[in-house]
Amino acid sequence: MTNFQKKEELNDHGGPLAIGDFRRTDQHLQIQKTFPTVRLWGCQEPAAAIRCTLATVGEDKEHPNLLVSRKKNENVKEPHIQEVNEESNWEAKFKLGILSTTRKEANKVLMAKKIRRRHECGVVHPPSPKDKKQIEKEAVCEAKAVNLNAVRLRFEAVNPINNSPLMDCYGNPLVVFSTPILNTKCAANKELKITKASVTSGTCYGNTEVMLFVDKVNKRDVKIRFFEEDDEGETIWQAFGTFNECDVHYQYGIVFFTPQYRNLNLQNHVDVFYELVRPSDDSKSTAIPFTYLPDLLGCPCKKRKFEDDLDLDTDQLMSSITFERNALNKVEDEVFPDIEMPSNTCSRELSSNNESEFDELLPDIESLLSAIEADGASRTMSSFKHSTEEKIQERIWLAIVEENIASLTELTIKHQGEAKYLFAEFNNSGQSAIHLATTTGNQEIVSFLLSHEVDASIAEKSGGLTPLHIAARGGDEACVKLLVREAASSIDARDWKGLTALHYAAGTGHRSICEILLDAESDPETLNLEGLTPFEIAEGNEALEQLFRKYSDNLEDQISVMKIES
Repeated sequence: MTNFQKKEELNDHGGPLAIGDFRRTDQHLQIQKTFPTVRLWGCQEPAAAIRCTLATVGEDKEHPNLLVSRKKNENVKEPHIQEVNEESNWEAKFKLGILSTTRKEANKVLMAKKIRRRHECGVVHPPSPKDKKQIEKEAVCEAKAVNLNAVRLRFEAVNPINNSPLMDCYGNPLVVFSTPILNTKCAANKELKITKASVTSGTCYGNTEVMLFVDKVNKRDVKIRFFEEDDEGETIWQAFGTFNECDVHYQYGIVFFTPQYRNLNLQNHVDVFYELVRPSDDSKSTAIPFTYLPDLLGCPCKKRKFEDDLDLDTDQLMSSITFERNALNKVEDEVFPDIEMPSNTCSRELSSNNESEFDELLPDIESLLSAIEADGASRTMSSFKHSTEEKIQERIWLAIVEENIASLTELTIKHQGEAKYLFAEFNNSGQSAIHLATTTGNQEIVSFLLSHEVDASIAEKSGGLTPLHIAARGGDEACVKLLVREAASSIDARDWKGLTALHYAAGTGHRSICEILLDAESDPETLNLEGLTPFEIAEGNEALEQLFRKYSDNLEDQISVMKIES
C-alpha cells in the first residue's frame, strides 16, 4: 500500500515514494518501505531489459494513473526500462511513485497511453480518424469502470535494442504482475481506526447515542459491530449499531445508536466490545470496550414477581400507619415553626386557668387538630398514590418489553383510570410505551396500544424519533403499515437531525418500507439538516434509485395535470 500523489504533491516532496509494505506483527502494525524488484530467470540472451508500467487490477489493461521516477531533478513518466545482465544478476530495481489521475482526465490519459502503445509495437503512422474514434471509445469505457485507487505493476521482458517483447519457450510474452497496490489516501483502503468515543456505557435496552471520531471512512462501506466473547475468545453474541449514511460526517465522525443486548434482564453490568468493519474487504479496527448496564428505571428489564393486586397486607398497613404518624408530627412542626414549647408547657398552662376558660378554648383546639390531621393524611395518601402508580407503570413497561400481551391486557383492564395516561409517560431513555413496543417489533402490542388511543406520532424526548421512525429504521413492515394508517398526517415528521421515516428506510436499504411510505404520500424531496433528500441518501442502491425515480415521475405527472386543470 502507498499514498498516490497529486501533481503538486509530487513536486513539493522532491521525489517519488517507495511502495509501502504493511506487515502486521503481534504487537503493532509496522510499515516497511520497499522498492519493486524483479528478476529474469534462465535468459539465454547476452542482455535484456525489464519494462515497467501500470496495469489495472484483474485485467491486463492500461491504468490511467501515471508511474513516475526521479532523474536529474525531473519527473520521468512511464514506461520505465532497465537493462539487466549477468553483472546485475538479471535483477532490476525500480524507485517509483504513483501519480493519481482524476476521473475527469482518465479517458484522455488512457487514450494517450493506447496511442503510445501502438507506436511501441511498431505502428509508425498515426491512427486514422476511424482508429482514433475506436481508441477514444475504448478509453471512455475503461475510464468509467477503472478503480483509480488500486493498481498493479506490469513487468515485461523486452529486447534492449528495439523494446520488442521476449518470448518464453511456448511463444508467450514474458510478463508478470505485482500484487494490487492500494491508495492509502482513499477511505476505501485506509486502515480502520477509532480515535475517540463520546460514550463508554449504556442501557442493555440499546438505543444509546454514541458519537465516534474515526480515521477516514467510506460511508457506504462501514459498519459498527458489537460483540461478546467467552473465556476462550469465541464470539457468543454480536449485533450492529444503527446509523444512516448521513450520520457519517465528512468521513471522520459517525453518530450511531447502540444495539439491544441479548439479555434484557441484567442483574449486573456486562462488558462487551465494538469495532469498525469494512464489508468490502472484511477489514476491522481495534476493538473498543463498551459496558451494558441494567436499566430498571429507564426500561424495566429486571424480572420481578408482583402480587396479583395492589391491596395492602397487614405489614404494609402498619407501615402506612407509622408513616402517617410521622407525617402528622412533621406537619405540626411546619404549622408552628417558631414556637418552642417544652413538654410540661401544656399542663402548666392548664393548671393556671380555671375549667370554664378551658371549656371555651376546647372547640378551637379540636378544630385546629382536625385540620392538622386532615392535611397530614392527604399528604400521606398522595405519596402512597404516587408509589402505586410507579408500580403500575413498571409492570406496563415490563409487559411490553417481554412482549406479554396477556399481562398488558390484564393491567389495562384492572387499572383503567391510570393506564391511559401511564401509556404516555416517558422512561429515563425518553421513550413511551408505543416506542418500546415498536422497538420490540410486536405487532399485536402496537395494535393494542393504538386501539387504546395512544398517540402514534409522539416523539422521543431524546432524539425526536417517532414510532414510525423506529419501525422504518428497523425494517418492520407490519408495524410501519399500522403506524402509517394511524398517523398519516405526521408521516413526514422529522427528528432532531431533520430525518423523516423515509430517510431512515432509504438509509438502511429497506425497499419495501420505502414503497409503503411513498404509497402513503411521504415526500421524497424532504431535506434533512444536512440538505439531503431520501433519494440522495439512497444513491448507490440501484433498486431504491429505480423506486424513487418511479415515484418522482408519477409526482411530476400529477403536478403537470394539476397545472393543466387550473
